Amino acid sequence: MISYAQNFEDVILNRCFAGRNDGFYIDIGAMDPVDDSVTKFFYDQGWCGINVEPNEWFYSKLQEQRPRDINLNVAVGDREHEKAMYIFEQFGVSTFDPAYCARFVERGFEVKQKNITITTLASICEKYVDRRIDFLKIDCEGWEKYVIRGADWDRFRPAVVLVEAIEPLSTTPSWSEWESLLVDTGQYEMVYFDGVNRFYMTTSQPELRRCYQLPPNIFDGIKMAATHHLEIGRAHV
Repeated sequence: MISYAQNFEDVILNRCFAGRNDGFYIDIGAMDPVDDSVTKFFYDQGWCGINVEPNEWFYSKLQEQRPRDINLNVAVGDREHEKAMYIFEQFGVSTFDPAYCARFVERGFEVKQKNITITTLASICEKYVDRRIDFLKIDCEGWEKYVIRGADWDRFRPAVVLVEAIEPLSTTPSWSEWESLLVDTGQYEMVYFDGVNRFYMTTSQPELRRCYQLPPNIFDGIKMAATHHLEIGRAHV
């Protein structure tokens, strides 16, 4: 498989859904349609889904390159309202958190503020989802707990949920802020931590546990996207 994701998240997910060409995903904080994308591999296999990206620069790329997907230029939280967001245009670190914003500015990133419409995951699912959700990815720079609070876990229950579980640009754990909101539903158990994300699987599919026993390795048949594109370029020389 060709892996596009930052930390081989797509490799782990592909173990759960290998051979499927008709799956459905929701990506909260989708960022780029190709670079570091958790869903690009699956899209190329024929999947489709919903990409949520408040940064208009990335959203326009999603609109252009993901015509089969539903692309939403909003943020997701625990209630519907508007809020000023710190936008880092060409970087995947836009945030509502002023402390995180200051951290990124110190790193030399240019920021601008923009009022962003916030909806809820429950509302998105109510409006757009009419089928099983295979996986949900949440990566929104400190806003994860609000996304989880705004979901309807009884009606819309992805088979796998993966959530960024460290503070941005650090290895500091952040899952204590939100993990209980997910696990205490009684519908999910944590099965894998890859150093960046924590993976949760629905308790109704215990057979998926086997997919998380080992980290990504040679037996997954991984080819990194950069290597793949280099080989294609050489073939056309």
